[in-house]
Amino acid sequence: MLNCKASLSPDLADKLSEVFGASAPALLKMQAEYDANEAKKSAEKPALSTYSPPHLEILEREITAWATNRIDARTRFAVLLRILVHSTSPDGISFIDFPGNDSGERHGWDGLIECNQASPWAPEGRSGWEFGCNKDYKSKAESDYQARCKSVDDAEKASTTFIFVTPHRWIGKDAWVKEKKAEKGWRDVRAYDASDLEQWVQQSIPAQAWFAHETGRPTNGAAGLEEIWEEWCADSQPKLTANLFDEAINGQSNQIVHWAKKSEPAPLVVVADSIIEGLAFIKAAFDDIKDDAIKGIAERCIVFRKPETLKSLLTKNSKIIPVIANTEVERSFSPFASRLPCILIYPRNAITRDADISVDPLSYDAFRQALESQNYDRDEIERLGTESGRSLTVLRRRVSKLDAVNRPTWSKQDDLAKSLGSIALAGTWDSRNAADCELVTLLTQSNQYSDVEGAVNRLLLLDDTPVWSVGGITGVVSRIDALYASAHTLTRDDLDRFFEASELILSEDDPSLDLPIEERWMKSIHGKTREFSGILRQAIAEMTVLLAVHGNRLLKRKLNYDCEARAAHLVRRLLAPLTERKLEANGQELSNFAEISPETFISIIEEDLERGDESACLKIIRPEDTSIFGGSYARTGLLWALETLAWSAENLNRVVAILGRLSSKKLEDNLANKPSNSLLSIFRSWMPQTSANLEQRKTALTYLRKHFPDVAWNIAADQFDGRSRVGDYSSKPKWRRDGNGFGEPVTHGEHINFNKFSLEMCLEWDEYNTEKLEDLIDCAEDLPSEYQTRIWLIIKKWSMSASDEDKAAIRDKIRKQAYSRRAAIRAKRSENDRFDPAEVKEIYDLLKPTNSLNEYAWLFKDGWIDFTIDEIGDEDLDYEARDRKIRSQRDDALKVVFEQAGIPGILSL
Repeated sequence: MLNCKASLSPDLADKLSEVFGASAPALLKMQAEYDANEAKKSAEKPALSTYSPPHLEILEREITAWATNRIDARTRFAVLLRILVHSTSPDGISFIDFPGNDSGERHGWDGLIECNQASPWAPEGRSGWEFGCNKDYKSKAESDYQARCKSVDDAEKASTTFIFVTPHRWIGKDAWVKEKKAEKGWRDVRAYDASDLEQWVQQSIPAQAWFAHETGRPTNGAAGLEEIWEEWCADSQPKLTANLFDEAINGQSNQIVHWAKKSEPAPLVVVADSIIEGLAFIKAAFDDIKDDAIKGIAERCIVFRKPETLKSLLTKNSKIIPVIANTEVERSFSPFASRLPCILIYPRNAITRDADISVDPLSYDAFRQALESQNYDRDEIERLGTESGRSLTVLRRRVSKLDAVNRPTWSKQDDLAKSLGSIALAGTWDSRNAADCELVTLLTQSNQYSDVEGAVNRLLLLDDTPVWSVGGITGVVSRIDALYASAHTLTRDDLDRFFEASELILSEDDPSLDLPIEERWMKSIHGKTREFSGILRQAIAEMTVLLAVHGNRLLKRKLNYDCEARAAHLVRRLLAPLTERKLEANGQELSNFAEISPETFISIIEEDLERGDESACLKIIRPEDTSIFGGSYARTGLLWALETLAWSAENLNRVVAILGRLSSKKLEDNLANKPSNSLLSIFRSWMPQTSANLEQRKTALTYLRKHFPDVAWNIAADQFDGRSRVGDYSSKPKWRRDGNGFGEPVTHGEHINFNKFSLEMCLEWDEYNTEKLEDLIDCAEDLPSEYQTRIWLIIKKWSMSASDEDKAAIRDKIRKQAYSRRAAIRAKRSENDRFDPAEVKEIYDLLKPTNSLNEYAWLFKDGWIDFTIDEIGDEDLDYEARDRKIRSQRDDALKVVFEQAGIPGILSL
């Protein structure tokens, strides 16, 4: 009672009366009069700021030194004031705007506030704030005052308090304020200097924590969200940005707003892959959400890391919103839980209560868009997505340059790292599959599968856990991350067991191949499924790639174990000698096999092709049923594997030779995965799908012309065909870096250079037929005139020995390209002359057939006739007149043919 923390109770009044002889009724009457008077004063005076226990002593000289020495103090000063206002004002701020950081230099007021209730620092109603960090604070105050007097009308000034703030000690502050008040232009005038700021900061724990972080002082177990964000970024290159959380914020902003609007205090429970990720999400969310309920919350948040700090700083009327991220602090908060809102952060798998917010790994599109905004290229995005599993916690490790971030805490604990190392070798498995469980038990050297489950459960409880488990499927978040973190615990025996298990799983035949193609989708019904699950099979294949690529760097010196050679040996044992059955059974793993050992894979394919028509590769290059229940993955898998290998310039010639041989088989189905299409993608002049340079691609195309001329012609002609402007990305290595940075459109000069090389190749061909000449005519209109002239000369020379029928076919092609109505329309749209009329007419007349059947065949070939403008008449097409014209010309043609060739001629047409 003497400390003013309790009122006089009747029981205490009786005791005072008994001990001191005072009158109990008189004492109680005095208490009642006092309470009534306090209530009256409370209604008449401004609300006092909430009392905050001392935490960090921030002195005025520190504030002045910070403002003087920091280049960015002008824009950061606004942030400090914003935190002070939010953390010390009553819950009656209807509007606040203190633009800082990137927005700190905009025109207008430096700050604007509208308060429904006054505090010692922010008056009731509207107040406009100006501030400056320069030492000539009086001149700054005067210029800002005069500027606002001119820019604000009298009515607004009468309802606005003008406030100037300087981080320096201002001796004549009171005199300046008195002078400005005497002008009676503003509702009120105030000025705060470093001394005032010292007192103000002393009332705000968030401001103390913020300022301590700004000046590099220890924060003693309490940190602001800005400090947490800088810790999250942790020297990442490029720096992690807030838009990585856009997907999570957009999906869960309503829950955050709902929590902020609750009338009764309640916790906001957030789960993420790690504590630091959950904290970073909170910072990004509060900065991004524009709802009024969120305003000022970020400035009031304090992340408590020590229970004693929380106990010493919280009061029941505190403006602080505690952010709690460990169990000790959470236990210390329990006395305040029913009276204060808070934010609780948990690792994803270490929570027993329902979460309000779950920060999940990003979707593919969200991950790609976020990293594209940070100027990552497509290959880097794919690599980081693969390496991180699109978990932001793992992504942070992969892009940070700090060893403390790269290596999570659990990787330094040998027992945990050893458990993870064995589990990482398995990768992902289905705990409902007995064969999967048995193999994982073998790899981890456990006595029984329950021991594996126990190890997984221990890892799941870790912050930044490296494993996950959902619906019976268990796996590691990032295989490469787990491999690097646990490599120091692996032994030769571990690796031997893995490669033996890998051969056992990947050599398992696919019993569904015994069924007809149209019934293979019902393999489960027929009992024709593999023993091991598909997810374990894929995981083992990918871990084999990782060991082949990274194993020697991590383990060879330590264990004298050549992972690359062991992996190459495995590929040969799995595929050689190659059979059609092996290709079909391993269709989905062929890209992984190729990536495990490119040299071995290519050699096996080359050996197979030497068998000629008995080649297994040639046998699977066959038309496929592309219906939902048909088809085989073997052809597509093989082509994807070869595309993956073609990214390496070292492999290009050998892969091109293989694809050239496979392209010799004609495929008429509508499946896009054809050997010829793979070659088109590799050589596409404006977007080549290989890391080989221009000269290397020219050499490869020259080789293709020598050994597979028809295939090479199609590739070369496609480069300068004006209609060919669509390109797709080829399959790329997932773990090797052969194609990294390649595959996007090249420079215009390189594109034109390869086009010209391809055109010259086609114009110097050894021998032409009608198909090749038609290709040249198709492309001629988009070529410069000198190339058109060369094409006409080639046709002229060819015509000397061509048959009458072939000449008719080429003449008809020229008619459609140069004289048809469509050609006339194209010519109108073109800015340049498409053809030299004299050249075209000369070659057109030269090709006129001598046989009437060949002369008139074009009239009967197709349902739609491409007439020339001269033949159809008016440029404005009259379809009825056109039909009459066609019938008339066909009648005339039939008469001529009948006269010369009789009934056989008519039947031929």
